[in-house]
Amino acid sequence: MKRNACGLILLVCSSLYFSGCGYAGPEKAVRRELDYIQKLDEDAISSFFSYENFPLNSDQSSGTGSDTTEAIRLFFENFKYHIDSSTQSQNGTEATVNVSLTNLDAQELAKDLCREIYRDSLSYSHSDYDIHSAFSLMKECLERNDYPEKTTTATIHLTSENDVWTIDSTPELEDDLTGGLVSYLSDPYLLSPEDILDLTLAPFKDFTAEDWQSYLEISDVFAVGTDQADTIDQLLFQQIAAFFDYQITDVVQDGDDAKVTVNITSLDLNTVIESCLGPLRDYGTSTESIRASSEEFNRKTGEILITALEDNVSSTVTQITILLHNDGHTWDPVLDTSFTDALLGNLDESLASLNAAAE
Repeated sequence: MKRNACGLILLVCSSLYFSGCGYAGPEKAVRRELDYIQKLDEDAISSFFSYENFPLNSDQSSGTGSDTTEAIRLFFENFKYHIDSSTQSQNGTEATVNVSLTNLDAQELAKDLCREIYRDSLSYSHSDYDIHSAFSLMKECLERNDYPEKTTTATIHLTSENDVWTIDSTPELEDDLTGGLVSYLSDPYLLSPEDILDLTLAPFKDFTAEDWQSYLEISDVFAVGTDQADTIDQLLFQQIAAFFDYQITDVVQDGDDAKVTVNITSLDLNTVIESCLGPLRDYGTSTESIRASSEEFNRKTGEILITALEDNVSSTVTQITILLHNDGHTWDPVLDTSFTDALLGNLDESLASLNAAAE
């Protein structure tokens, strides 16, 4: 699965460019430009939105797209500002204007957006991203959730030439205008290890038997060696799909590493095998088994397994520890063999019991 999805979230950061117009005073220049943001329409968005900072193909970089336009409009829908103070240099060529900016809580939006992009980036449902799909997710977050307002401050620097004041556009100012959205989205620790692991495990709850077979890449699990293998595998994966659940119980973080304790619920394979032992022993002591060929014996074993899997209603909970490492983009969980063993209910031990009974 793809886990560095939060590196994609920078796609949603719009590059805001001031109009470049000059004004007779620094406060007036700031007021006019902030009014421009406050009264956004599609033409205004297109005029200061640039794709130049995004590594996209040329056919993707033309036009903002309706979702992009709507996402930006919704983001700035309740944007308000207040000019707090201003100062000018003695020579009258430089000035700063301090402003208070009120908008939605960009940190909460960034968390939701990061979750959505990470969720969609998992390999079992992932399609290639472009800038438009990232903004579509941003639009969905803004339409679905109500974010509280938050007031931040910004210091705007201006320069004057021939008594005409223009704003110095910088990445820091662009970040300030979005309430720190750019910074939040580039923070590799924005989501916790528990958040990332929950996003990683949640899709498994909707897996079908076919999904589990594809994910685990296992065939003829019980090594019955007959044409019943596919049927037995399908029943096993149906059981995993029916019972799978998880509960995160503990998180220990140490710098860029974390250990998360998780209870995994899956079928109780030991119960399945135990239900096979009696019929296998009965068969093994019958005259039918004495006359049976190896192929016939394996087929009978397969029939007993099929019945046991069809009749099973038992699940079990296995506690495992999942390790995560922050790679500078986001937390990277490692689903190792302990996860697979928990899904299969300690398959090796169960197979040993089955083989012993068959012998």
